Amino acid sequence: MLYVVGNCCWGRWRARLGVAWLGHYRRRSSLCLGRRHWRACFQLLGGRISQQETGDERNFKTGSYSYQTPDGVYRTANYVADDQGFRVSIDTNEPGTKAENPADVTLNANPIEVPATAYTFGKSKS
Repeated sequence: MLYVVGNCCWGRWRARLGVAWLGHYRRRSSLCLGRRHWRACFQLLGGRISQQETGDERNFKTGSYSYQTPDGVYRTANYVADDQGFRVSIDTNEPGTKAENPADVTLNANPIEVPATAYTFGKSKS
C-alpha cells in the first residue's frame, strides 16, 4: 500500500511513497499544482503507480492512488478526508479479496488467479 504524505517535493518524499526501494523505476510525470495540489505517476518494472491529492484552506483532502502489477493485479483507492471523517472507495482484483464495507471503506473486489511470482524488493540476498 502507498501512503501519501506531504506535498509535491519528489526528492524529499519518494522513499516515503514506497518507490525508491522497488528497484528500477522511471518517473513518467510529476506535477506540483500549488501548495495543496499535486500528482505523480511512475512506471515500475512493467507495472504502474500513480497518486494525486488536492486540499483546501480548511485542510480537507481528496485524492487517489492506484497501482497495477505486470501480471494484471490492480488497486485503485479514491478517498476524502473532511469534516465528516475519512472515507475511501477501493476497486481491486487482488487475489484473496472480497467485496466488504468495513468502517467507512467501500471495497469492490473482483479477485483474479495469478501465477506464483517471486517479487523481490531491494538487493538480492543470493
